[in-house]
Parts: sequence; structure tokens; C-alpha cells
Amino acid sequence: PVYHAQELAAGANPLTWTPHIGTDFDPWRSDGRVPYLLAALAIRLGLAGTAAIRLTLALALALGAWGMYVWARRRLSVQAALVAALAYTFLPTTLSILYVRGAVGEAWIWALAPWLLWGITAGLKGSCLGQLVMAIAVALLLWSQAGLAILAIVPAALLLLVMPGKRARTAIALAAGIAIGLLGLIPWLRTPGVGPNPAYGDHFLYLFQLLLPQWGHGVSQKGWQDTLSFQVGAIVLGLALLSAYGWWSRESNRPSGHLISLAWGVVLALSLLTLGFTAPLWRITGMSRLLTYPWQLLVIVAPWVSLLAGSAIDLIPSLDARPRWAALVGLVILVSYPYLAPRYTQIKPRPRPVAILGENQIALVDAEVTGEIRASSTVTVTLTWQALKPMDLDYTVFIHIVDEQNQIKAQRDKQPQDGQHPTNAWSVGEIVIDPHPIPLPADLPTGRYHINLGMYDWRTGQRLRVGDTNFVRLEP
Repeated sequence: PVYHAQELAAGANPLTWTPHIGTDFDPWRSDGRVPYLLAALAIRLGLAGTAAIRLTLALALALGAWGMYVWARRRLSVQAALVAALAYTFLPTTLSILYVRGAVGEAWIWALAPWLLWGITAGLKGSCLGQLVMAIAVALLLWSQAGLAILAIVPAALLLLVMPGKRARTAIALAAGIAIGLLGLIPWLRTPGVGPNPAYGDHFLYLFQLLLPQWGHGVSQKGWQDTLSFQVGAIVLGLALLSAYGWWSRESNRPSGHLISLAWGVVLALSLLTLGFTAPLWRITGMSRLLTYPWQLLVIVAPWVSLLAGSAIDLIPSLDARPRWAALVGLVILVSYPYLAPRYTQIKPRPRPVAILGENQIALVDAEVTGEIRASSTVTVTLTWQALKPMDLDYTVFIHIVDEQNQIKAQRDKQPQDGQHPTNAWSVGEIVIDPHPIPLPADLPTGRYHINLGMYDWRTGQRLRVGDTNFVRLEP
């Protein structure tokens, strides 16, 4: 994300620009331009690239929490709306997006979805402001991550159908927002994408994963041993079940029955769509074209299940008492406290990577040369790598010191970190500091030298592609 924001800040055309540095672009599944435009603006105002991305995520977090509160407040009491907003903010899904995956597009889907729902609810009451906010939110959703946005708009449209009010005007505003969003996507849709994820069917969840309180790092793995957290959240799920009990027993009629029924329908339907037995439905409808993984639907589930959690305060009057309500507020936060543990890195990346190796497999984040190239000395080339995709092969790093005629005068061929950390053991996103000391011969003549480096498969000698060539040239 830092590289993408830097590229936009450097003057790339925001209408035709696509995220492509270290990632495979797809018009439906890639992060949209909204978060990167905000980060690029921050960079132009003087922030570093990493600070700009953090600011973009922080703005999304604040906007989403605020939007969830104002939407819930349309139907719930102040206490219930606050619980709903806190539940939304501290969901494991939310924290995973921010602290594990760093998915800026999904973060803004999370931030804008409650405003779409608030706009529909307010618009049905005749609010022109609500209808305007809804149209803007829809367009921005489509420009944040188009495929996920489409699937978020569907339950929002159902809200428009089941709730009473001025449906015609609100539907026109919704259609206008969708039209504006799709028009803005035209340049992206003209750009060839990589197509659907071929391993999509390997990432369906098992039911227990929606309840399993684990917290892993890295990217999603195939099968039931995936270490990412997909849990709904114990407190949120418990409060949602209490709301179902309160609604069924009719202890209070403050929240709308239609809204609660729809929320339960959306939560159950979308949660079931993340499970493996629904794979034929994904194939028949073609919905898999819109997402990278089926569990991304949990981002859309988040506002609806949070609304249900908050509604328990109104549906069960005994929970509204001050000590109990305060305890619930504390529990919502404390239960998620173990997940507020991001893994940091101290690397400050350049505006662009030094090089991308292979098919967006490895980024050479930095390359530092220390020492003089002269007879009988030692030059150390310290490489900073980042894994962009899982790798099955243990590639060998080659470093050649060459003269003006490209004759090799000294070289080193070694797996990363002196063979202690091969590439097939790298985790996606991992930063690897890889120093390579190179002794120079005693008869090295004085002159101008270059350093060529790259990676190759030691079994075949086949080098990883670097742009139009197969090596990176450094000028020490």
C-alpha cells in the first residue's frame, strides 16, 4: 500500500492508475483508488508513506465507528447504539483487517457500509441529507473495492424494500450512487485483470472457524488449519443471541421488528455462504469473480451482527441498568484486548521498491552496499526482501561484481541469510534482512565496477524475471 500511495502522490493519473506494484491487478478484487488517493494527499502534505497509510486506516476506523453509532441510533437507544458501535469497532474481523492483513480497500468498505445503511434509513424518513449521504457512500464503496461493494449493496437494497417510508426517492438516490460508482470504474474495467482466484474453492470455512478464538498472522492458508481469525466474537455472538431471545419473547418493542428480522437473515445467509457446502451456488451465480476469498463476506456481516448485539440492550430491559450496561461495554473491549497486538517492522520503505522479482513473488525493498570495491577488500551487500506470494522453491541469491565489459570479477551464490532461511520458508509479507559479504581478489585492477544481483532456481539455473531482464544492477 505504501508503494501505491507514493506512486499516486508522484503524479499518476488517478482515473487510469491501477494498483500493480507487487500485486496482481483485478478490477473487481483489487483495492480501489479511494484509500490510496487519501494517502497520496497526506504524502503531498508532508507525511511519510508509512504514516500516510496509517492515517488512512485510522480515518477508516473513526468513520466506521461513527457511522455504526449513528445508524444504530436511528432505531436503538443511546446505550444500545454505543454497544453496537463498540462491537463493530472491536470485532476480530475488524482488527484482523487493520493489524494482520492491512487490507486498505476492505477497511474502507467497513468504514462506509454503515453510512450506506444510515442513508437508506434516514432517506426512507424523507431526509434529503440521508439520500445524499447514501449516494456518496455507494459510489465510494465501489471505488474502495468494487466486488465486495456490490455484495454489500445487496442487503442494503433489501433494507430499502422491507422498511416503510419514501422508497421511490430513496431508490432513485441509491441508483444514482451506483451509476456514478460504475462510471468511475470504467477505466479500470478496460484494464485487463488476472481474473478470479483459481484457489477460491480452497478457502471456504468450516463452521467451527466462525467460533474458534485463535489469532494468527500472515495470509490465508488452504484448509481447516488456516491460522487467520474468522471468529464472530464471543461477546458479540452472545449479545446477538440475547437479542433473538428478547425479540422472540417481545419484552420490548422499541427496535423495529422488520429490521431485526432482516439483520438475522443477512447474518445467517452471508455466514453460511462462507462455508464449503455453498460452493456450487458460488459457481452457478459467478459471485466468486467478485472476491479473492469467500470469508471476505464477514466484512459485510459485521454491521448487521453488531446491530443485533446492540439491540439486546433494548430488547432485554434488565441489561439497560447502569452497572450491567457498563459491564457489557467493558467486556466488548476487554475480550478483544489480546488481539490488539500487531507485529511491527522498523523498515522504512523507499517510494518504490528497488525491484520486483518473478511474477510479483518477491520485492527487493532495499539494497545497501558497504565497503570499497578494491583489491583484497570485502564488500557487503545487504538486501532487504519481502515475500509477496507463497513460494515452493528455495531460490539462490546471486551477486556478481562486474567490470565495464560485464566480466565477473567476484561473486557470491548463496541462499538467503547464509542458507539459514530459504525462500520456501518465508511467510507472505515477511521482511528478510539478508547480508552478503563478498571477498575481492588481490589482483583486482582499479576501475569502475557494477553489482548485478538476482535469484535463480539452483536445480535448473533459471533466473527469476526482473522487469524486462533477469537481474538488478546496483551502482555502488
